[in-house]
Amino acid sequence: MPVAASTIEKVPSPAVGRRASSVTKAVSKQSRPQSRRTSQSFRFSNVSQQTSPLGQVKSTSNEMNTNLLAPPRPPDPSLYIRAGTSGVRHLFPIHLTDNDCNGGVFSRSISRLRSRTPTTELCTNIEMIRNACSSIKTLQHFDVSHNQLSDLPLDISLLTELETLNCSNNQLTDMADLFEQLKRLKELDISFNRFSNLPIVIYTYKYLVRLNCEQNCITTVDSGLVNLKRLKFLVLDHNKLETTEQIDFSLMKKLEYIHIANNQLIKFPRGLHQLHHLKNVNLSYNRLKSFPVDLLLVNTLDVLNLSHNLIAKLPILPVTYTRGSMIFSIDLSFNELTKFYDYLLLIALKVDVSNNKIRTISNDLVKKLNNDLISSRELKIHNNPLTQPAVPLEMLIETSANTINVLRMIRSCFDEQQVDANVRQGFKICLIGPKKSGKTSLASCLEENMPVNIDEDIEATQERIVHG
Repeated sequence: MPVAASTIEKVPSPAVGRRASSVTKAVSKQSRPQSRRTSQSFRFSNVSQQTSPLGQVKSTSNEMNTNLLAPPRPPDPSLYIRAGTSGVRHLFPIHLTDNDCNGGVFSRSISRLRSRTPTTELCTNIEMIRNACSSIKTLQHFDVSHNQLSDLPLDISLLTELETLNCSNNQLTDMADLFEQLKRLKELDISFNRFSNLPIVIYTYKYLVRLNCEQNCITTVDSGLVNLKRLKFLVLDHNKLETTEQIDFSLMKKLEYIHIANNQLIKFPRGLHQLHHLKNVNLSYNRLKSFPVDLLLVNTLDVLNLSHNLIAKLPILPVTYTRGSMIFSIDLSFNELTKFYDYLLLIALKVDVSNNKIRTISNDLVKKLNNDLISSRELKIHNNPLTQPAVPLEMLIETSANTINVLRMIRSCFDEQQVDANVRQGFKICLIGPKKSGKTSLASCLEENMPVNIDEDIEATQERIVHG
């Protein structure tokens, strides 16, 4: 392959971590016999925000100076694709900086072509993508992000060996059915586009493991999502989803990470708590009012973020329940909680209930705060109207609470105040009656000494343990 005139004097160092291909080996042999082994990455000169013309290396020093002073010409896209590239599986072009004469070089993907390559009749970013697709059909990883594409070039469907496709940060609104030919696709990133619905063609990618759809305008997701049996990572943050009722997540048994934050969900995703490999759940910044207790019973769960919702009460955890491993983090900040639930510190290492309406922490919890529990747990409870126990004001201020051990402070306050209320042995009360007769309100008054609003979706009859 010919070499850019601006790179004749100094050959840039090879890109790290890329295997050499026949294309760049040809460049090395023509440029300098003692040059180091180069990578398979394509190289583009970027002097004065233009791609330098490709010229022959065999020239005298005078010719070199003349070429360097000559105005740059628009590149011929056919020069980027040469014979012998059929074995290249990864296409990561390298753009030289404006001071490339000093050997400065940085690697980039094929993204941002419009901003770095002049759009002319001879060469545009779309043409370069098409040339790559038609000439390197064994490509496995392709990144066309940041190109202001309004339509995904159909030539990409020719890449039947493709496993990773990144078309984020464009202006896409749909994907043609022709892309179902990408049957080996494992990772797809369509984030930061303009999709209003999840493209139907995505449901045909049965080998898909990662799907990133964040920062779009998606309002609905079809039930066909459950066809992605191998999916492990699903990201739908920053969209306009109001419900996912049409999807039974229990059928997606491989799912481990699900993020649907910053949407408008009212109900908890159906069947999500029945997954046995679930590790990370982020449903923050929605309008959820409750979640099933079974979610806390998933032994693989490691991170749960339900912050910035409308949750006023937590489900009751079975007394006999024990976890095989601790949940690393539970974030319930910025909700409507009025009491602290003791079991949170027994199942999680880090608990954040800040910015709620919590007034009291039970004596039972304080008595369980031994040195081991205090040193191994982290609690954030600032910005709550906490009255019992009476704690220093700085513990309720965020800036100060981050620097103190809240649990140790709570235990110390209880000890100083010598709080030792007589607690009678608990007894069980079973409330039986017709629907909407006030059973839940009565139980809530007995337990929390205050009335609550009844959610019609919550089971009317509940068994509660009331301490005198």
